[in-house]
Amino acid sequence: MSFEAQEPYDERGCSPAHQRYEQARLLMADGLYQQATELFHQSATESPHFKTYELLGECYMRQKRLTEAIPFLAAATALNVGVRAPSLLAEAWLALGHHVEAAEAAGVALSRDPQNKVALRVRESAASIIEGET
Repeated sequence: MSFEAQEPYDERGCSPAHQRYEQARLLMADGLYQQATELFHQSATESPHFKTYELLGECYMRQKRLTEAIPFLAAATALNVGVRAPSLLAEAWLALGHHVEAAEAAGVALSRDPQNKVALRVRESAASIIEGET
């Protein structure tokens, strides 16, 4: 039985997946979202982590690829109790015109942080549109 050689850990002891994650963050900071998306995907495949999913979803949002952002932001929301992922998820749903889903995601964010400004704004916007439809 033969095994492929694993890529080496760096001098700080970081795994190849973590190295790709860090490189993707730098690309993201430089506004290179497509390149960051590719590295986040590789990192998530090798080592799933909520923050990788959250940033991958954010990269998709910044590229206006909202439907692709949804599953990653939903996964990050489910895997971690932080407020950022559900806030981004609420924004993505609202931008897609899915007002009920936007309100629900905003509700999750607000259950974690009742003062979250993004979630409060999304909930208000979604609620006014939903009320106008009835």
